[in-house]
Amino acid sequence: MLLLDAATATPAATAAAAAATEAPIPAAAPAAPAAPAEPAPALEPAEPEPAEPAEPSSAATATLDAAKTATNKIERNFFM
Repeated sequence: MLLLDAATATPAATAAAAAATEAPIPAAAPAAPAAPAEPAPALEPAEPEPAEPAEPSSAATATLDAAKTATNKIERNFFM
């Protein structure tokens, strides 16, 4: 989209801009035939991912509990 300032636009500039935006798009050249693909190299076997801990650590639990408590206090004070 072309934006022109009406105070500074001349009729010739406006006509040139309109012609440039309405010009047909040239056709693209045909694509070259694709070369045969090379076989992919063999991948090494993936290492097993470490297992997730069954329960979060006590420090993480304490931090989460403190954040929930602080959020509840803020909400309680805000809505009162």
